[in-house]
Amino acid sequence: MKNASGSSVCGAVAVLATEAVLKSQEYNASIAVSMLVLFGTIAIFIYPMLYTTRYLYMSP
Repeated sequence: MKNASGSSVCGAVAVLATEAVLKSQEYNASIAVSMLVLFGTIAIFIYPMLYTTRYLYMSP
């Protein structure tokens, strides 16, 4: 639930807000935030490569 809210809304802030609503354990939120940061960092490098190879085509 936290990963879904974090990746669909705005990231780490959404995970922390969802944690307060769900009243779950704190280590679950840290795992969710670290996964969002990890996948976001990977995407920073992958998307430009996909765009330059025309695999990810976006019209201007």
